[in-house]
Amino acid sequence: MESSIQTLIVVIQILMGIISLIGGAMLVTLQNAIKELRDADRQLAADMKSYAKAEELERWRSEQREEVRSMRQEQRERFERIFDKLDDIQEKLSNKADRS
Repeated sequence: MESSIQTLIVVIQILMGIISLIGGAMLVTLQNAIKELRDADRQLAADMKSYAKAEELERWRSEQREEVRSMRQEQRERFERIFDKLDDIQEKLSNKADRS
C-alpha cells in the first residue's frame, strides 16, 4: 500500500511537472507575443507621427502655393493699374502735342 501511495505521489509530481512545463512554455510564448505587440505599437506610433508631419508639410506647401497665387494676382492688378495710368499719361501727352 505504501508503494502504491508513493507511486501515486510520483505520478502526481510528474503530472504537476508536465503541467508546469506547459504553463511555463505558454507564459514565455505570451511574453514574446506581448513584446512583439509593444514593438509593433511603437513602430505604428512612429509611422503615424511621420505621416502627421508629412500631412502638415503638405498643408503648409498648399498654403504657400495659395499665398504665391494671391501675390501674383495682386501684382498683375498693380501692373494693370500702372499701365492704365501710363496709357492715360500718353494720351494726355498726345492730346497736348496735337493742340500745339
